[in-house]
Amino acid sequence: GRGVVVGPIISETRSDIFCDNENGPNFLFLNNGDGTFTDVASEAGIDDRLQHGRGVALADFDGDGKTDIVYGNRNGPHRLYLQQDSGGSPGFKDKKILSHLITSHLIASNEIFEVGQDTLANFNLLFFRNVATDAFATPSPVRTVIAADFDNDRTLEVFFNNIAYRGWSANRLFRVSPRDGADPLIAELNVGEAAEPQGRGTGGAAMDFDGDGQLDLLVAHGESASQPISVFKVDRGSSNSWLRVVPRTRFGAFARGAKVVVHAESGGPQMRIIDGGLGWRQPDPASRLLSDWSAGKDAATGVEVYWPDGGKVTRLLDVSDVNSVLEIPYPANGEDKQTTEETQVGNWELLGPLLHLLSNGFLSI
Repeated sequence: GRGVVVGPIISETRSDIFCDNENGPNFLFLNNGDGTFTDVASEAGIDDRLQHGRGVALADFDGDGKTDIVYGNRNGPHRLYLQQDSGGSPGFKDKKILSHLITSHLIASNEIFEVGQDTLANFNLLFFRNVATDAFATPSPVRTVIAADFDNDRTLEVFFNNIAYRGWSANRLFRVSPRDGADPLIAELNVGEAAEPQGRGTGGAAMDFDGDGQLDLLVAHGESASQPISVFKVDRGSSNSWLRVVPRTRFGAFARGAKVVVHAESGGPQMRIIDGGLGWRQPDPASRLLSDWSAGKDAATGVEVYWPDGGKVTRLLDVSDVNSVLEIPYPANGEDKQTTEETQVGNWELLGPLLHLLSNGFLSI
Protein backbone atom coordinates (compact mmCIF):
# COMPACT_ATOMS: atom_id res chain seq x y z
CA GLY A 1 0.00 0.00 0.00
CA ARG A 2 1.23 3.48 -0.94
CA GLY A 3 -1.81 5.60 -0.18
CA VAL A 4 -4.66 5.15 2.29
CA VAL A 5 -7.83 7.15 2.92
CA VAL A 6 -10.67 6.43 5.33
CA GLY A 7 -14.21 7.79 5.20
CA PRO A 8 -17.79 7.16 4.05
CA ILE A 9 -16.76 6.29 0.50
CA ILE A 10 -19.54 3.94 -0.55
CA SER A 11 -21.27 3.61 2.81
CA GLU A 12 -23.67 6.34 3.86
CA THR A 13 -21.85 7.14 7.12
CA ARG A 14 -19.62 4.20 8.07
CA SER A 15 -15.88 4.47 7.46
CA ASP A 16 -14.71 2.53 4.41
CA ILE A 17 -11.05 2.21 3.40
CA PHE A 18 -9.38 2.79 0.04
CA CYS A 19 -5.74 1.83 -0.52
CA ASP A 20 -3.82 2.37 -3.75
CA ASN A 21 -1.09 -0.22 -4.08
CA GLU A 22 2.21 -0.86 -5.82
CA ASN A 23 2.70 -4.07 -7.80
CA GLY A 24 -0.86 -5.15 -7.16
CA PRO A 25 -4.53 -4.17 -7.35
CA ASN A 26 -5.99 -1.42 -5.21
CA PHE A 27 -8.24 -2.22 -2.25
CA LEU A 28 -11.66 -0.75 -1.52
CA PHE A 29 -12.79 -2.17 1.80
CA LEU A 30 -16.52 -1.89 2.44
CA ASN A 31 -17.37 -1.50 6.13
CA ASN A 32 -19.79 -4.32 6.97
CA GLY A 33 -20.80 -2.68 10.25
CA ASP A 34 -19.72 -5.61 12.42
CA GLY A 35 -15.99 -4.94 12.64
CA THR A 36 -15.21 -6.67 9.34
CA PHE A 37 -14.53 -5.34 5.86
CA THR A 38 -14.96 -6.73 2.34
CA ASP A 39 -12.79 -5.73 -0.61
CA VAL A 40 -15.04 -4.63 -3.50
CA ALA A 41 -12.43 -2.76 -5.56
CA SER A 42 -12.66 -5.10 -8.52
CA GLU A 43 -16.46 -5.08 -8.55
CA ALA A 44 -16.44 -1.28 -8.33
CA GLY A 45 -13.98 -0.98 -11.23
CA ILE A 46 -11.26 0.76 -9.24
CA ASP A 47 -8.66 -1.99 -8.71
CA ASP A 48 -6.24 -0.57 -11.35
CA ARG A 49 -4.12 -3.68 -10.97
CA LEU A 50 -1.35 -2.83 -13.45
CA GLN A 51 -0.33 0.53 -11.94
CA HIS A 52 1.72 1.73 -8.95
CA GLY A 53 -0.37 4.01 -6.75
CA ARG A 54 1.07 7.04 -4.94
CA GLY A 55 -0.97 9.51 -2.93
CA VAL A 56 -4.75 9.66 -2.73
CA ALA A 57 -7.53 12.02 -1.64
CA LEU A 58 -11.32 11.89 -1.22
CA ALA A 59 -13.66 14.64 -2.43
CA ASP A 60 -16.94 15.27 -4.21
CA PHE A 61 -15.74 16.62 -7.54
CA ASP A 62 -19.03 16.72 -9.44
CA GLY A 63 -21.30 17.97 -6.66
CA ASP A 64 -23.61 14.95 -6.59
CA GLY A 65 -23.06 14.23 -2.89
CA LYS A 66 -21.09 11.04 -3.51
CA THR A 67 -17.48 10.47 -2.54
CA ASP A 68 -15.03 10.44 -5.45
CA ILE A 69 -11.40 9.33 -5.42
CA VAL A 70 -8.33 10.95 -6.96
CA TYR A 71 -4.87 9.38 -6.84
CA GLY A 72 -1.57 9.29 -8.65
CA ASN A 73 0.31 6.39 -10.22
CA ARG A 74 4.10 6.48 -10.19
CA ASN A 75 5.13 7.09 -13.81
CA GLY A 76 1.70 5.87 -14.86
CA PRO A 77 -1.63 7.55 -15.64
CA HIS A 78 -3.16 9.46 -12.74
CA ARG A 79 -6.81 8.76 -11.97
CA LEU A 80 -9.89 10.79 -11.14
CA TYR A 81 -12.68 8.35 -10.34
CA LEU A 82 -16.24 9.65 -10.04
CA GLN A 83 -18.68 7.48 -8.17
CA GLN A 84 -21.66 6.57 -10.34
CA ASP A 85 -25.20 5.55 -9.44
CA SER A 86 -28.27 4.02 -10.99
CA GLY A 87 -30.09 7.28 -11.54
CA GLY A 88 -32.11 6.91 -8.36
CA SER A 89 -33.58 3.45 -8.91
CA PRO A 90 -32.75 0.63 -6.46
CA GLY A 91 -30.08 -1.86 -7.41
CA PHE A 92 -26.84 -1.84 -9.37
CA LYS A 93 -26.02 -1.50 -13.03
CA ASP A 94 -22.94 -3.57 -12.26
CA LYS A 95 -24.71 -6.71 -11.06
CA LYS A 96 -21.42 -8.29 -9.91
CA ILE A 97 -21.37 -5.99 -6.88
CA LEU A 98 -24.90 -6.92 -5.88
CA SER A 99 -24.23 -10.62 -6.42
CA HIS A 100 -21.05 -10.43 -4.34
CA LEU A 101 -22.82 -8.72 -1.45
CA ILE A 102 -25.60 -11.30 -1.42
CA THR A 103 -23.38 -14.38 -1.78
CA SER A 104 -21.06 -13.02 0.92
CA HIS A 105 -24.10 -12.62 3.20
CA LEU A 106 -23.41 -8.91 3.58
CA ILE A 107 -27.00 -8.18 2.63
CA ALA A 108 -30.05 -10.39 2.26
CA SER A 109 -31.79 -10.47 -1.09
CA ASN A 110 -34.97 -9.09 0.47
CA GLU A 111 -33.04 -6.05 1.78
CA ILE A 112 -32.20 -4.73 -1.67
CA PHE A 113 -35.30 -2.60 -1.91
CA GLU A 114 -35.47 -1.45 1.69
CA VAL A 115 -34.98 2.25 2.33
CA GLY A 116 -32.41 3.52 4.80
CA GLN A 117 -29.99 0.59 4.68
CA ASP A 118 -26.35 1.54 5.22
CA THR A 119 -24.53 -1.42 3.68
CA LEU A 120 -24.07 0.90 0.73
CA ALA A 121 -25.34 4.41 0.24
CA ASN A 122 -28.97 3.73 -0.69
CA PHE A 123 -27.74 0.57 -2.49
CA ASN A 124 -27.07 2.73 -5.51
CA LEU A 125 -23.35 2.04 -5.95
CA LEU A 126 -22.63 1.05 -9.52
CA PHE A 127 -18.97 1.64 -10.18
CA PHE A 128 -16.30 4.31 -10.32
CA ARG A 129 -15.58 5.88 -13.70
CA ASN A 130 -12.25 7.50 -14.52
CA VAL A 131 -12.76 10.97 -16.02
CA ALA A 132 -9.14 12.14 -15.99
CA THR A 133 -8.19 14.04 -19.14
CA ASP A 134 -4.98 13.24 -20.99
CA ALA A 135 -3.28 16.26 -19.41
CA PHE A 136 -4.47 15.36 -15.92
CA ALA A 137 -3.42 11.73 -16.36
CA THR A 138 0.06 12.54 -17.72
CA PRO A 139 2.49 10.13 -15.98
CA SER A 140 4.94 11.59 -13.48
CA PRO A 141 7.02 10.49 -10.47
CA VAL A 142 4.20 11.59 -8.17
CA ARG A 143 4.52 11.45 -4.40
CA THR A 144 1.57 13.41 -3.02
CA VAL A 145 -1.96 14.19 -4.23
CA ILE A 146 -3.97 16.93 -2.51
CA ALA A 147 -7.58 17.92 -3.23
CA ALA A 148 -8.56 21.32 -1.79
CA ASP A 149 -10.24 24.60 -2.66
CA PHE A 150 -7.26 26.90 -2.32
CA ASP A 151 -8.92 30.10 -3.58
CA ASN A 152 -12.34 29.66 -1.90
CA ASP A 153 -14.33 29.78 -5.14
CA ARG A 154 -16.35 26.60 -4.40
CA THR A 155 -14.36 24.65 -6.99
CA LEU A 156 -11.79 22.05 -5.99
CA GLU A 157 -8.19 21.99 -7.14
CA VAL A 158 -5.94 18.92 -7.33
CA PHE A 159 -2.22 19.33 -6.63
CA PHE A 160 0.32 16.73 -7.80
CA ASN A 161 3.65 16.86 -5.97
CA ASN A 162 6.46 15.14 -7.91
CA ILE A 163 10.01 14.14 -7.11
CA ALA A 164 12.74 15.16 -9.58
CA TYR A 165 14.99 12.13 -9.36
CA ARG A 166 15.80 11.41 -13.03
CA GLY A 167 15.54 14.92 -14.36
CA TRP A 168 13.21 17.82 -13.74
CA SER A 169 9.60 17.08 -12.89
CA ALA A 170 7.43 20.08 -12.04
CA ASN A 171 4.51 19.94 -9.64
CA ARG A 172 1.13 20.52 -11.28
CA LEU A 173 -2.23 22.00 -10.29
CA PHE A 174 -5.64 21.37 -11.88
CA ARG A 175 -9.06 22.88 -11.29
CA VAL A 176 -12.00 20.44 -11.45
CA SER A 177 -15.22 22.35 -12.18
CA PRO A 178 -18.60 20.55 -11.98
CA ARG A 179 -20.96 20.83 -14.95
CA ASP A 180 -24.64 19.93 -15.21
CA GLY A 181 -25.20 16.87 -17.36
CA ALA A 182 -21.52 16.44 -18.21
CA ASP A 183 -18.23 15.37 -16.71
CA PRO A 184 -16.35 18.03 -14.75
CA LEU A 185 -14.25 20.50 -16.71
CA ILE A 186 -10.59 19.88 -15.86
CA ALA A 187 -8.18 22.74 -16.52
CA GLU A 188 -4.50 23.06 -15.64
CA LEU A 189 -3.56 26.18 -13.69
CA ASN A 190 -0.33 28.13 -13.45
CA VAL A 191 1.02 26.83 -10.18
CA GLY A 192 3.56 29.63 -9.90
CA GLU A 193 6.63 29.07 -7.76
CA ALA A 194 5.07 25.90 -6.37
CA ALA A 195 6.03 24.19 -9.64
CA GLU A 196 9.49 23.50 -8.18
CA PRO A 197 10.74 21.63 -11.28
CA GLN A 198 13.90 20.57 -9.46
CA GLY A 199 12.17 19.81 -6.18
CA ARG A 200 12.55 16.38 -4.66
CA GLY A 201 9.09 16.29 -3.18
CA THR A 202 8.36 13.64 -0.58
CA GLY A 203 5.08 14.83 0.92
CA GLY A 204 2.71 17.72 1.35
CA ALA A 205 -0.32 19.05 3.18
CA ALA A 206 -2.90 21.82 2.86
CA MET A 207 -3.60 23.93 5.94
CA ASP A 208 -4.35 27.51 6.97
CA PHE A 209 -1.07 28.68 8.48
CA ASP A 210 -1.95 32.32 9.07
CA GLY A 211 -5.63 32.02 9.95
CA ASP A 212 -6.93 34.12 7.06
CA GLY A 213 -9.47 31.53 5.93
CA GLN A 214 -7.50 30.34 2.89
CA LEU A 215 -5.67 27.05 2.74
CA ASP A 216 -1.91 27.26 2.28
CA LEU A 217 0.36 24.56 0.90
CA LEU A 218 3.33 22.88 2.58
CA VAL A 219 5.68 20.68 0.54
CA ALA A 220 8.46 18.57 2.09
CA HIS A 221 11.57 17.47 0.20
CA GLY A 222 14.45 15.08 0.66
CA GLU A 223 15.08 11.39 0.17
CA SER A 224 17.90 11.43 -2.39
CA ALA A 225 18.95 15.05 -1.78
CA SER A 226 18.56 17.49 1.07
CA GLN A 227 16.15 20.36 0.36
CA PRO A 228 14.24 22.68 2.71
CA ILE A 229 10.52 22.61 3.32
CA SER A 230 8.49 25.01 1.15
CA VAL A 231 5.37 26.89 2.22
CA PHE A 232 3.17 28.50 -0.43
CA LYS A 233 0.26 30.90 -0.22
CA VAL A 234 -2.48 31.46 -2.79
CA ASP A 235 -2.35 34.96 -4.26
CA ARG A 236 -6.01 35.22 -5.28
CA GLY A 237 -9.48 34.60 -3.83
CA SER A 238 -8.93 36.55 -0.61
CA SER A 239 -12.24 38.39 -1.07
CA ASN A 240 -14.24 35.16 -1.12
CA SER A 241 -15.98 34.11 2.08
CA TRP A 242 -15.40 30.84 3.90
CA LEU A 243 -16.63 28.61 6.69
CA ARG A 244 -14.68 26.11 8.75
CA VAL A 245 -16.54 23.32 10.53
CA VAL A 246 -15.01 21.35 13.41
CA PRO A 247 -17.07 18.26 14.30
CA ARG A 248 -16.20 16.61 17.61
CA THR A 249 -16.62 13.12 19.00
CA ARG A 250 -18.54 12.52 22.21
CA PHE A 251 -15.16 12.79 23.97
CA GLY A 252 -14.25 16.11 22.36
CA ALA A 253 -11.69 14.80 19.86
CA PHE A 254 -11.72 15.63 16.15
CA ALA A 255 -14.43 13.49 14.53
CA ARG A 256 -12.32 11.57 12.05
CA GLY A 257 -14.47 9.96 9.39
CA ALA A 258 -17.34 12.43 9.80
CA LYS A 259 -18.99 13.91 6.73
CA VAL A 260 -19.83 17.62 6.55
CA VAL A 261 -22.35 18.98 4.03
CA VAL A 262 -22.92 22.73 3.65
CA HIS A 263 -25.91 24.08 1.74
CA ALA A 264 -26.04 27.46 0.02
CA GLU A 265 -28.61 29.70 -1.61
CA SER A 266 -27.52 28.46 -5.01
CA GLY A 267 -24.97 26.17 -6.56
CA GLY A 268 -25.84 23.02 -4.65
CA PRO A 269 -24.33 21.49 -1.49
CA GLN A 270 -20.64 20.97 -0.83
CA MET A 271 -19.32 17.94 1.01
CA ARG A 272 -16.08 17.41 2.95
CA ILE A 273 -14.82 14.35 4.84
CA ILE A 274 -12.87 14.80 8.07
CA ASP A 275 -9.71 12.77 7.50
CA GLY A 276 -6.95 12.33 10.06
CA GLY A 277 -4.37 11.54 7.38
CA LEU A 278 -4.30 10.73 3.71
CA GLY A 279 -2.15 9.71 0.81
CA TRP A 280 1.48 8.64 0.95
CA ARG A 281 3.97 10.35 3.22
CA GLN A 282 1.44 13.05 4.02
CA PRO A 283 0.15 12.64 7.59
CA ASP A 284 -2.21 15.54 8.16
CA PRO A 285 -1.95 17.92 11.10
CA ALA A 286 -4.91 18.81 13.25
CA SER A 287 -5.76 21.83 11.12
CA ARG A 288 -6.61 19.54 8.20
CA LEU A 289 -9.19 17.83 10.38
CA LEU A 290 -11.34 20.90 9.95
CA SER A 291 -13.79 21.07 7.09
CA ASP A 292 -12.98 24.14 4.99
CA TRP A 293 -16.03 25.22 3.03
CA SER A 294 -15.65 27.99 0.52
CA ALA A 295 -18.73 30.12 0.02
CA GLY A 296 -17.40 32.20 -2.85
CA LYS A 297 -19.87 35.05 -3.29
CA ASP A 298 -22.81 32.83 -2.27
CA ALA A 299 -24.47 32.67 1.14
CA ALA A 300 -24.38 29.47 3.18
CA THR A 301 -27.79 28.53 4.59
CA GLY A 302 -27.19 25.35 6.58
CA VAL A 303 -24.72 22.66 7.61
CA GLU A 304 -25.18 18.95 8.26
CA VAL A 305 -22.68 16.72 10.05
CA TYR A 306 -22.84 12.93 9.83
CA TRP A 307 -20.81 10.84 12.28
CA PRO A 308 -19.57 7.31 11.37
CA ASP A 309 -21.96 5.75 13.90
CA GLY A 310 -24.99 7.39 12.28
CA GLY A 311 -25.27 10.44 14.53
CA LYS A 312 -26.37 13.60 12.74
CA VAL A 313 -26.56 17.32 13.49
CA THR A 314 -28.31 19.95 11.37
CA ARG A 315 -27.74 23.65 11.89
CA LEU A 316 -29.16 26.68 10.11
CA LEU A 317 -26.64 29.38 9.21
CA ASP A 318 -26.94 33.14 8.86
CA VAL A 319 -24.76 36.08 7.90
CA SER A 320 -22.94 36.06 11.24
CA ASP A 321 -21.51 32.63 10.45
CA VAL A 322 -19.56 33.84 7.43
CA ASN A 323 -15.76 33.72 7.79
CA SER A 324 -15.92 31.85 11.07
CA VAL A 325 -15.12 28.54 12.72
CA LEU A 326 -18.03 26.41 13.93
CA GLU A 327 -17.54 23.78 16.62
CA ILE A 328 -20.16 21.05 16.22
CA PRO A 329 -20.43 18.79 19.29
CA TYR A 330 -21.52 15.18 19.08
CA PRO A 331 -25.35 14.89 19.27
CA ALA A 332 -26.77 13.93 22.64
CA ASN A 333 -27.69 10.23 22.87
CA GLY A 334 -26.68 9.76 19.24
CA GLU A 335 -29.89 11.43 18.06
CA ASP A 336 -30.45 14.18 15.53
CA LYS A 337 -30.54 17.60 17.08
CA GLN A 338 -30.55 21.24 16.02
CA THR A 339 -27.51 23.07 17.35
CA THR A 340 -27.55 26.66 18.55
CA GLU A 341 -25.41 29.73 18.12
CA GLU A 342 -23.39 28.57 21.12
CA THR A 343 -21.49 26.19 18.85
CA GLN A 344 -19.85 29.13 17.08
CA VAL A 345 -16.36 29.92 18.33
CA GLY A 346 -15.86 33.19 16.45
CA ASN A 347 -13.74 34.47 13.62
CA TRP A 348 -10.16 33.44 13.04
CA GLU A 349 -7.66 36.15 13.83
CA LEU A 350 -5.03 36.99 11.27
CA LEU A 351 -1.77 35.94 12.89
CA GLY A 352 0.40 38.14 10.72
CA PRO A 353 2.04 38.04 7.30
CA LEU A 354 3.98 34.77 7.47
CA LEU A 355 4.40 34.57 3.71
CA HIS A 356 5.15 37.04 0.96
CA LEU A 357 2.66 37.31 -1.89
CA LEU A 358 3.88 37.18 -5.46
CA SER A 359 1.77 37.47 -8.60
CA ASN A 360 3.45 35.11 -11.04
CA GLY A 361 1.08 32.20 -10.58
CA PHE A 362 -1.66 30.58 -8.58
CA LEU A 363 0.56 29.72 -5.64
CA SER A 364 3.37 31.87 -4.27
CA ILE A 365 6.13 31.20 -1.79
